[in-house]
Formats: sequence, structure tokens, C-alpha cells
Amino acid sequence: MGINQGPEDGKIKSGKQQKAKPEPLRKEKGIIQSDYACALETLEGNDVPENEVRILLLGVDGSGKSTVRNLILGNDTFKTDEPSRGKTRTSSYATCVRNGRRFVVVETPCLFHTRFAPKFIITEVNKLIGLTLPGPHICIFVVPSVDLSSEEKQAMARMQSAFFPGAADNSMVALTKIDVLSPKGMSPEAYASGAAVVIKKIIEKCNNRVVHLGLTNGKEEDELQTKNLVDVIESMLDKNSNKFYTNEAYALAQVNMKVHKTQLKEKYLRTEAGISLLEKMKNVEGMRSRKKTDENVSNATPAEETLEKMESGLKTLTESMTEVVCDQVREGVLQESITPFELNLRRLITSGTKSIGSFLASFISFGP
Repeated sequence: MGINQGPEDGKIKSGKQQKAKPEPLRKEKGIIQSDYACALETLEGNDVPENEVRILLLGVDGSGKSTVRNLILGNDTFKTDEPSRGKTRTSSYATCVRNGRRFVVVETPCLFHTRFAPKFIITEVNKLIGLTLPGPHICIFVVPSVDLSSEEKQAMARMQSAFFPGAADNSMVALTKIDVLSPKGMSPEAYASGAAVVIKKIIEKCNNRVVHLGLTNGKEEDELQTKNLVDVIESMLDKNSNKFYTNEAYALAQVNMKVHKTQLKEKYLRTEAGISLLEKMKNVEGMRSRKKTDENVSNATPAEETLEKMESGLKTLTESMTEVVCDQVREGVLQESITPFELNLRRLITSGTKSIGSFLASFISFGP
């Protein structure tokens, strides 16, 4: 599943074409059902890992989204400077751990381009929202330092409409391919100041948070670009107190996902790791009860130290379960066996609340 991968072993998870049905739950012998009920009630608030950072990459085809992804992950498994690798054909995600945080990087095709059919966009919008639930901490608008076609400018305009003003505090711009500017005697700043109006607006709405990226001449320059990019991300996380961007579309999907997460937690608690978690929960609860009733002052300090260690171990096991469950949900979203919305997106756009409709309509316009 790729849990807790290091910066150099992040694996890309991409969508599959075949339909996959969720595995039905099985009742195992030797497990008391009340333990599940008690555990699930206790763990209900653990829907996402505390240290998880969800990053959404947005941009037109060939803008350099994969390059940005690889810089964050810390690997160059996918070479993106080849013309044949310029299009992201379906949504994908990858994970890595940096500075004690678990980064989940979600890359999507250019859903805002007019060439895509409504059916494809419905599927990919479902994936985008499902992969970044309950919302992305960082939205990176990837803008190439080249002239954009009229269709690409239109796509960027729809992108801006979908995510602003709501995501302004959680957004930044990655200005890519700046190496093509040097032969022209132009700096990245000069390009940005003379760029298309829509690009200027996006940069302005991102509060001028821009990172310059391009082809480099070696490992040291690669590491410097990665540091600059990650530093801006970390700065935004600290400034926003780790708050993520969300809206009613995400809230609606989150309600639906709770059902799937509860089922997956039940399955997890029947595994070897889950049984260990149940035992740890029982032991911690027992220690808490003994600590309350213990009137021996001399034993109070050792008991408190023991309880603190046990609670720390319980938190680690709980975080591990949450990571596994979240990735299982994401895998289901990619395989289209888990749908973030119970209702069809077409109906949400036409009859949903105003904010949901406007958000989703920014991705797609349906004809009569």
C-alpha cells in the first residue's frame, strides 16, 4: 500500500479501468463484537492522520505537474522533460514522509480543458475530491514559462473560478520551465509581469507565492529547487495552522466516505495489527481505571509514566490504522469501487446548493 514511504521510495498510484467491488465483511471467530463497537466509537474521530499533508497539483497538459510531484517526493522515477510524457491521462497519488509529516501528492489531468467529455470529467472530479478528502492543505497551480494557447488560457480561467476565492490562503504557483527564458534574456519575474491576464490573476490571488523551477545541471541544483519548494509549503502550513481548504462539495463527499471508512476500520480490526490495537486499547483503559482508583501516592508517579508510554504506543498504532484505511479508500476511489458522491455529479450541479453547484460547474458545463 506504500505506507510511510521515505522520500526516495514513493510509489505512484494511478486509476484502473476495471470495476472492483469492495470485499464483503466477514465475521471472524474468537472476536467479541462489542470490542469492535467500543473501538469504532473511540476511533470515530480518527478519519485522517494528524500529520498528513494533502497537496493537489493543478495545471494544463505539459505544464510540469509531474516534475513538481517528483521534487516533493524526492525522486526522479518519471522523466517528464520528454514530449511523450507531457500528458497526465488519469488521476494518481503518491506518498512520502518529510520532516515527520506524511505528504500525499495528488496529480490530475487538465480537467478544465474543453476537449474532455463530460463522462470523463465526472469520473476525474470524483477522484480529485476523493483522493484529497477532507480537503487539500496546499493547491499548487503549475504554470509553464511558455506562451499558452487560447484553450489553455480558458482552462486556467476555469481553474481559477473553481478554487478562488476559497482556496487563496492554501494556494501557490510553481512557475516551471524557467530554463527556456534564459536564451531569451528574460527573467522569471519579467515573464510573470508580462504573462497572460489569467496567469497574473492566479499569481495575485495566491498572494504572490511563486516558486521558480526548471531543468538543472546537477544534483545540487535539484536539491536546492526541492528545498525552495518544500520551504514554501512548510511556511504555508505553519501560517495556516495546518488548516486545509474545503467546501460543501468536500463536506458532502466526506459524509459518504464515513460509511466506507467504518467498514474498512472493521476489517482492519480483524487483522493481526488490528487485534494488537484492540489489546492496546483495553490495556490503556484498564491502566486509566487503576490510576483513578489507586490511592497509594508512592505509586502515582510510576503509574503515570507507564500510562504515558502506553498511550504513546496506542497513538502510534491508531495512526498506522488511519493511514492504512485512508490509502485503502484512495485505492477504491482510483478503481471506482468507492464513489465520493452518492448522487450523480450532473444532479449536484443542477440541483445542489449554490456553492456545490458553482464549484463543480467550474469543471464542466453540461448542455441541455
